[in-house]
Amino acid sequence: MPVKSEGFGQVTRKLNTTALFVFTAITLSWGQIFLPPYTGLEPGWKEALVQATDQGLGFGTDLVFTFGPYHQLYTNAMSDNLYPFVIGRLVYGLAWGAAVISFVRLSNPAAGWLLAIFMALSGSLSNDAPFYALQLAFLLIATSNLKQSELPLIALIYAGIVISIFCKLSFAVSGVAIVLCAAWLLARKFLHTLKQGVLAFAAALGIPLMIWAASGQSIINLLHYLFGHNLSIVFGYSSAMAIDDLAAAWQVPAFWVGAFSVAALILRAAHFRLQNRLSSVFIACTSLFLFWTVFKAGMVRHDPWHAPSAGLALACFAILALIYIRTIEAHEVHFVSAVGTIVLGLSISSQYISPIRSQLDEWLEKTLGNTYLFAKIIPSNRARQRLQKLRQDGFVNLKIDAEGLSLIPRLSSVDSMPWDITDIPVNGLLYRPRPVIQSYSAYTPSLQELNRKHFLGKRAPSYLVMSAQSIDGRNPPDLDYPSLEAIASRYQIIGTGSKGSLIFKQNSRYAALTRYTQWRETRLGLEGDEARDASSVKERWSQLPKQLAPGSRFSLVLKPNLWRRLQTIAFKSSPLMIVIKFNDGQIRTYRVLENSSQKIPLFPYVGSNAGLRSYMLALQGFPVNSLDMGSKPLAIRLVGAKGSQGLQSGELIIGQPRFQ
Repeated sequence: MPVKSEGFGQVTRKLNTTALFVFTAITLSWGQIFLPPYTGLEPGWKEALVQATDQGLGFGTDLVFTFGPYHQLYTNAMSDNLYPFVIGRLVYGLAWGAAVISFVRLSNPAAGWLLAIFMALSGSLSNDAPFYALQLAFLLIATSNLKQSELPLIALIYAGIVISIFCKLSFAVSGVAIVLCAAWLLARKFLHTLKQGVLAFAAALGIPLMIWAASGQSIINLLHYLFGHNLSIVFGYSSAMAIDDLAAAWQVPAFWVGAFSVAALILRAAHFRLQNRLSSVFIACTSLFLFWTVFKAGMVRHDPWHAPSAGLALACFAILALIYIRTIEAHEVHFVSAVGTIVLGLSISSQYISPIRSQLDEWLEKTLGNTYLFAKIIPSNRARQRLQKLRQDGFVNLKIDAEGLSLIPRLSSVDSMPWDITDIPVNGLLYRPRPVIQSYSAYTPSLQELNRKHFLGKRAPSYLVMSAQSIDGRNPPDLDYPSLEAIASRYQIIGTGSKGSLIFKQNSRYAALTRYTQWRETRLGLEGDEARDASSVKERWSQLPKQLAPGSRFSLVLKPNLWRRLQTIAFKSSPLMIVIKFNDGQIRTYRVLENSSQKIPLFPYVGSNAGLRSYMLALQGFPVNSLDMGSKPLAIRLVGAKGSQGLQSGELIIGQPRFQ
C-alpha cells in the first residue's frame, strides 16, 4: 500500500506540473488581444513596425528604433506576416512555463499557481512587467540547487530573455547583466571540462542566432540592431523624453523603498543557499541594477502609460522574492516585507489602472478567445486569411478618422512627418520609412543625420506628408529639423490633405531652383535669468538680428555640467526651456533638447500648417507674402539661470539663407 500511495502521489505531482506548465505557456503567450490598426502617435510607430515586417525591411539598418523583429510580442499589432508573432509568442510562453515549474521545485505547487496567475494578470495590464520579471526569475533559479536534468528548462528561460531583447532593445540593458551573472553561477556548478565549456558557449551563442534567423533577418541586421544607431535611441531616452507628474511624485521614493526591500530578501536567501557572501552580494547588486532599469523605463517618462509598468514590475519582483525566500529559515518580517512591497507596487500602478475586476474579466475574454483563434494560425491557411482580412477591414473603418490623401496616386511610396504613419496604408499607399520612423525620436545629431541623408538618397519616398505637430511642449514643428533643408531641395508642395497636412512631391528640378550659396551665421550668448535679490529676477534676453531673412533658423550649442550629466545617467535631468519674444507682444515658451536643438525654424514662425508652408517656401527661396510671415521673433532667453539648469555655457546661432 505505501508503494501504491507513493506512486499515486508522484503521478499527481506530474499531472499538476504539466497542467501548470500548459496553463502558464498559454496565458503568457496569448493573454493579449491582437490589435487592429488605428491612428495617432503611438499607433503610428506600431504600424511602422508592422509595415517593416511585412515589407521585409532590416531592423537596425532600414529601421532604427528601440523595437526589433519580434515587436509584435510587445505591441500586439496585426500583421500580414504572422510567423514572427507566432514564434515569439510560443518561445516566450514556453520560457515562462519553464520558469514557473522551476519555482515550484523551490517551493510548492500552490506557489507556482500563484506566480502563474499573477504574471498572466500583470501581462494583461502591462507588457513590460513580465518581461523584466522573467529576467529576475532566471537569476534566482540559477542560484538554486539545480540538477543536470533541469538544464533544458534553463535554456528555455534563456531563449525567452533573448527573444524579449529582439522584441525591444531596451530590455538588453538589464538582460545582458542578468544573463552574465546567471552564466557565472551556472558555470561554477556545471562546467568542469573544456568540452562542457565549448558546448555551453555554442548553445549560448546558437540560441540567439537561431531565434534571430527565424524572424527572417540577416546577421548584418543583428549587428546593427545590437550595436548600431539603435543604442542612441535607448541611451538618449533619459534626456530627450523625460516628463514629470508632480501629483504622483511620491511614487519615486516609494519604488525604491520596495526595491531595496526585495534586494534585501534576495541577499538573505542567496546567502543561505550559496553560503558565499561575495556571490550573494553580487546577485543582490545585479538585482538592484535590474530594478534601476525598470525604474528608468517607468519613471523617466512619468505618465499614465509608463509609470504603471514600474509598479507592476515591482510587485512581480516581490512575488518572486517571496517564493524564493519561503523555503529558507526566514523570519516573519521577511514575509511582511515581501507582501508590503507587493501592495506598494500595486499602489503605484493603481493611480492609473482601473479596478482589477474589470481587468480580470477582460483578461479572461482575451485569453480564451485568442487561444482558440491562434491555435489555428499555423495549420490553417483560412485562419491566417481571416486575420489578414481583419487588418484590411480595420483600414476601411479608419477612413473616417484618417487624413485623406487623394492627391497622391495609389501605391506611391510615401512617408509621414512627424508621426501619422497609419494614414499611409489607409489611403492605399506604400510606406517608405526614413530610418528613425518618428521625428521626435531623432533626438541626437547622429539620428538626425541618418534621416537627412535618407531624403537625399535613392530610397527617399516619392511623396511626403508633413504637419506642424509637437510633443512635450517642444518648439513646433517636432520634425527632423536638419532634414528640412534636404526636403526643400528635392520636393515641391503640391497641396494639402483633408486635415491640412502639406503634401510634397519629389521633383529633381528643385535642386537647381532652390540652391543657395551659404548660410550667414550670427553667434550670440544664450542668456539665462539672473536673481536681483531674494524677491525678484532679472530676465536677460539675447536680441536677434533686426533684419531676419525668410527661412531663418536657430541652433543651440549647450554644454551641460557634470552634475546634469550624472543626473541624466542616474535618472533624468530637468527639461530645458527657452522663451521667444515676438513683435506682436506674444511670448511663447518651448522645451529644447540639449543634444539635438539644431537648425530649428525661426522665421516665418511655424505654429501651424500654414506657417510650415510659408517656412518651407522661404527655405526654397520663393517669395512669401508678408501676411503669411506671421509674427517676427525679436529675442530669446533661457528659462532660469544657466547654473540652475545644469549648464556650463550656452550659445545661440542664428542662420540666415543667402540665395543665388
